[in-house]
Amino acid sequence: MVAHFRDCFPRAWTMVTHRLSPEGYLGLHFTISLCALSVTAASFFALADEVGEQDWLVHFDRSLSASLHEHSTLHAVRIFRFVTDLGNVSTLASIGLLVAIALVVSWRWQLLCVWAIALLGGRIYK
Repeated sequence: MVAHFRDCFPRAWTMVTHRLSPEGYLGLHFTISLCALSVTAASFFALADEVGEQDWLVHFDRSLSASLHEHSTLHAVRIFRFVTDLGNVSTLASIGLLVAIALVVSWRWQLLCVWAIALLGGRIYK
């Protein structure tokens, strides 16, 4: 099958092999990112479909919530509260500012621009 693809689509085969080769550094990262994005998007859509149908997933969620509530300890509650606080606006803004300062100090202007766009995009989404 691979040989058939290679023979029928030589330009596409060349592009794919270049992307997956160690010499195609950024292409390899792009390909891996695209594959990860595809898997996570498919997982999200499957999860959203299950929630929309309100089947076993809602039952599982309620059972897990009841079990965690029943068996929770003060230490576990503190851990969950800490993880929750990592998503606060002030915490995310502080981390974003520290990373931006580190990128400015290390003269990584392209990464700084991408970082700023990601932060703004995340803020628009919320």
